[in-house]
Amino acid sequence: MNVLSQNFCYGSSRRKSGFTLVELLVVIAIIGMLIGMLMPAVNAAREAANKSSCANNIKQLALACLNYEQSYKSFPCACTQTGVWKASYPENGVQPQPTNQRENWVIMVLPFIEQLALYNSFQEKFEEGNTNHANSTAIDNKEKFEHLREVEIPVLKCPTDSNNRFPYTHTDNTKWARGNYGANMGLTLADYLGHDNWWNNTGARGVMGPRHALSLSYGEITDGTSNTILLAELRSGVTANDCRGTWAMGGAGASATCRNGYICGDDNGPNYLVAGSDDIFRCSTSGMGVDSATRQRLKMPCGEGTNSNRQATTRSQHQAGVNVAFADNSVHYISDNIQTRSSFGENFDNIKNNTEFSVWDCLNLSSDGKSIDNADF
Repeated sequence: MNVLSQNFCYGSSRRKSGFTLVELLVVIAIIGMLIGMLMPAVNAAREAANKSSCANNIKQLALACLNYEQSYKSFPCACTQTGVWKASYPENGVQPQPTNQRENWVIMVLPFIEQLALYNSFQEKFEEGNTNHANSTAIDNKEKFEHLREVEIPVLKCPTDSNNRFPYTHTDNTKWARGNYGANMGLTLADYLGHDNWWNNTGARGVMGPRHALSLSYGEITDGTSNTILLAELRSGVTANDCRGTWAMGGAGASATCRNGYICGDDNGPNYLVAGSDDIFRCSTSGMGVDSATRQRLKMPCGEGTNSNRQATTRSQHQAGVNVAFADNSVHYISDNIQTRSSFGENFDNIKNNTEFSVWDCLNLSSDGKSIDNADF
């Protein structure tokens, strides 16, 4: 009897190993709280790494442009066109669309970013059966260029941009790879693309012109290469039909910035959010598949009903700013809050005689004669 009682007592005092349900829930709750506390720090660290990688990309591309300039004695032009160049500003000027474009600055610098074979393939297709640009095939030709335009080039992509993994889908359903860096054309409207009279005005001219003859040499950047933007970030389109951030396509938004200062106040500064600010190809509710309010919410506004890449500012998904590369190959982070000015309108006298350029205007202009202190940006 005593033995049985003793054994019973031993058995009743023995405790099973492991967690109870309550203890397990408490541990899970603590782990969840720790993860919640750590996630902002992890995300911040990830974005810092992405931002640094993005800055390194744009620096490499700026170096490629500088190497191009050293080889050809001028910077690559932002874009070229098929057909006959018109230096004047006609009532219905040629609009920059894929149907009338040849190579852009990205294609021109391909040999300098270890893409010589791709460059040669482009040039071969452009020149087939062509004696001059007037007879040239446009880059939207599906048969010749489809497999070239869709090539993914890592150095052209900023890792912060969540949309650059998805290609642009053209009107013929072909795919074009994305890119996140654009040539600084200056503050002129890109109708095709700036025309000589605009480009030759020091209150409008950037660095990479609308055709070969208009791009500047290193020595023609009279404001100083350390004061002049060469390349700036671009965001990839918010839908497959939004061509912004498309490396093989010329024009504003796709691979260039222009008219993003005081000449037209509806696209004035980095990440500008006024409704309708970018003017780009297929910007409409039906063309892009999203309405104006949605584009505004996604911080990618564009002018409803525009149908050419004629105006766009620099944009990024970084926090409140963009990476830009200056013509001396230095890289700077420009805040969205940089000083800008209101529109003065398209008036040559205002452009020529204005002494009230903003800091942002001066950084985009290559020959405005104003000096900028690094502390201003």
